[in-house]
Amino acid sequence: MKTANEKAGYKVHYMVQPGGYRTGDSVCKRGFPYVNEAPLALESRLISRFDAYKYARKAYETGIRFIGGCCGFEPYHIRAVAEELSEERGGKLPINSRGIWGENINLHIEEGMRYKNKNFWYNLVPGDGRKTT
Repeated sequence: MKTANEKAGYKVHYMVQPGGYRTGDSVCKRGFPYVNEAPLALESRLISRFDAYKYARKAYETGIRFIGGCCGFEPYHIRAVAEELSEERGGKLPINSRGIWGENINLHIEEGMRYKNKNFWYNLVPGDGRKTT
């Protein structure tokens, strides 16, 4: 779409409003309404805030400047989008944000938490809590 608009000489503003659920196993291409957990038990399918960080970055790099969220997007997802794009927003962080990685993680009572840096979180593949057998 973007390539066609540019080729035609149109100046277009793009926006995205993605759903906040993982639905790769949906019985059809229509997404979350068609998974077993719909409509009352979708919480285990929510994307992580780190998925939202990555999504925001990729969308921005694609040329999208209006990035929101639809069904399943929670306030912490929207905050993640704003944090990820804080430089592009003039260095502004959302209210109550301590930065993407939260400086207080280094004070975590469990030493094992302290090594979990940006690289760790960006490469994490969250478990879904389902049985694998």
